[in-house]
Formats: sequence, structure tokens, C-alpha cells
Amino acid sequence: MKIGFLEYACGGDILAASPIAKRLRELYPDADITWICFDSFRDYIKNNQYVSSYIAWPLVPGYGRQQQEVQRWNEIKYYAYENFDKVVIPQYWPDHIADWGRDPKETLTDLMVEYAGIGPVEDRRIVYDCDPTDEIKANRFVADNELWDGNGKFICVAPNANSVGKLLKASDYNYLKKYLGNTKVVFFGTKNDEPLEFGINGLGTSIGVMYALFKRSRGFIGLASAPAIMYTNLELPMVVLENPQTFDLHKIRLTTRGMRTKDITELIIDPTDIEGLFEKIAKGVNLV
Repeated sequence: MKIGFLEYACGGDILAASPIAKRLRELYPDADITWICFDSFRDYIKNNQYVSSYIAWPLVPGYGRQQQEVQRWNEIKYYAYENFDKVVIPQYWPDHIADWGRDPKETLTDLMVEYAGIGPVEDRRIVYDCDPTDEIKANRFVADNELWDGNGKFICVAPNANSVGKLLKASDYNYLKKYLGNTKVVFFGTKNDEPLEFGINGLGTSIGVMYALFKRSRGFIGLASAPAIMYTNLELPMVVLENPQTFDLHKIRLTTRGMRTKDITELIIDPTDIEGLFEKIAKGVNLV
């Protein structure tokens, strides 16, 4: 059987859907499972041992993410239904749930797999690991920046400043400095993000090297985006920052994506008390 798996347009959603690929392999052990994603997200899939192959769908030059989805979605679906015996589309956004006449506060992952028709997914840990070359690059990064003294002496910050209305400015993180002591900060993000005024700039780091560095760190601060979802596979403290307007939705997404919510300090951003917020953040990653 040839199975087409369509989760393609967001790194966090691809990671969150990775346990479903494992479930598909359990149900169809001999199937040829092909994951289709946008070309820019191929690195999120390439080490998923439950997938036979992947197709990196080309992007439309000059288009943003939403434009890409509109332009490419129909042609991806058409290709999938023409070339595979079974097509699984693990979508789970609230507008889809509303279409089904369901309460968005229901367990989104259950609805997602119900929609995909593949039954319950008991193990929701993400399926991802980095390459040996990523480990080597991470070791070099740690050595060059003196981030190791027998234990990780740095925390990772990935606020994804361009999303959810830019919750915190890069300058706001200056409040974190007084809690750091000998702990260093490595800042991750895209080339469009604003770097912190202190710490080590990790902007543009590949997803594999980022994950390898996460494994060597002592904590994480960030939004409920792809880096946070990756970090949930590690038994390390993390703080998830959220906007009051989207907190309820993202909390649901956190709890249904395999994230270790019992180990996560979830904070609603209070822009009127930034200093107090960073005191809570420092406690959340065991700096105080």
C-alpha cells in the first residue's frame, strides 16, 4: 500500500504530527509511507524512521506562508489523491473542528487522528533526532563559546518574536541578566528575528544543530512553537511564554502535542510587569 501523509506548512505542526507517522507504521508495517511537506521543512522529516520517503514540495518565490498554503494546497491534495492508495491529512485547527460541530476545547489530537481515521495515538512524543554531523557542529559551538564545564551552563531562548504580535521585545530580555550568574544564554530564531542585546547569537542555526544544542543545555524559554515542541523530548526545565489572547488555544495545543505539561511553567505575558515576569521565568528554568 502507498500512503501519502500531508502535514506540510509549519515546522511545529510537522513535529507534532510525527507520532501519527509512527502510528501509521504500526497499522501498516509494510506500507510505503511518503510524507509531503514544503521544501523549507524537509529537515524536520528526514530522520523519521517510520517514513519511507518524503517529497519536498517547491515553494512559490516571493510568497509568504499563508499565500503558499493557498497556492499549493489544492495541487498537493490533487497529487496525493492521484498517486497514493490512502491519504492522511492530520489537520486539527479550530476552524476544522468547528466544521465538525465539536467543541475546540476537546482533545485536539484525538480529533486529529479521528479525522485521519487511524485510531488512538498512545505515544505522543515527537519523532525527531539530529544527524551525527549536527552533533559535531553543536560540540564545536559549545567549545567555541565556552558553554560546557562538565554540565551545560547555558539556557536556550527561542521567543519567535515575529509571531503572536511580538509578545516581548529583544530588549525586554535584559531583565533576565541579573538572574543568570555564570549561566549563559544562546538565542535562536530566524534571520528576521531581532537579536538579544546580550548572550550568544544562534540566529539561523539549522534545526538539527539546534536540537543537539538543546540536549546540552540546562533549560529553555520560548513560545509554543517548533523549538518548544522539540524541547519536550528532553527531561529539562522549560518555560512557555504565551499571549493572553491566545493562551487558551495554545495551552490546548501544548497539552495535546505530547508536551510534558507537568514539567512546563506556562506563563501568560503581563506587559505591565515585565520585571516580575522575568523573575517567574528565572524560577521556571531553575536560575533562582
